[in-house]
Amino acid sequence: MKRAFILDFDGTIVDSMTAWSRVGHKFLERHGCKDIPTDLWDIIRPMSRLESADYFISQWGIELTPEEIRDELNGIMEEAYENEVALKPGALEFLQKYSDRKMCIATNTDRYLVEKALTKLGIGEFFEFTITTGEVCRGKHDPLIFLTAADKLGVPIGETIVFEDALHGISSAKGAGFYTVAVYDADNAGDQELIKATADEYIHSLGEWEES
Repeated sequence: MKRAFILDFDGTIVDSMTAWSRVGHKFLERHGCKDIPTDLWDIIRPMSRLESADYFISQWGIELTPEEIRDELNGIMEEAYENEVALKPGALEFLQKYSDRKMCIATNTDRYLVEKALTKLGIGEFFEFTITTGEVCRGKHDPLIFLTAADKLGVPIGETIVFEDALHGISSAKGAGFYTVAVYDADNAGDQELIKATADEYIHSLGEWEES
């Protein structure tokens, strides 16, 4: 039996990736930027918010600090979390079923947005803590967030499962020695074959997962 679970937030617990995929375009359009690549979301998806901000500055010369850009991106998403974002099917059942395990959230999303969403959705009680890529200063293409989360949970890597929807997160967690469970999300539909080949397990929703 695995003692602890590290769960991604967006695309794994909550159905928010469609909203996130629009944020970069909305931000750049607000600032009058041209020649925005059609695959912008694919470019910035593995990045932390501050890494995304650095990318916008380097590519479009936006005269804002990374922190100001991050705050504007978060402001765009705040309304979505308030009015659009809901739990993914099976997520609540999963959290209730495994409430005896140590669980935390490891996410690209800044803490205040996650905490507001957890309060609104009524699931904050299930998690020991939230850790963000902004706090460890690395995107999920680097396993540092997962390693830090396991250390904070006080559980060895070998006794911890990472639940993730995105290929870059699954790959880095797997490379660091974690047992990985891939959770389907439509935002990553194009990566499904690679995700299936990389993760230890593949499920369509958290609600269908059974501990073996």
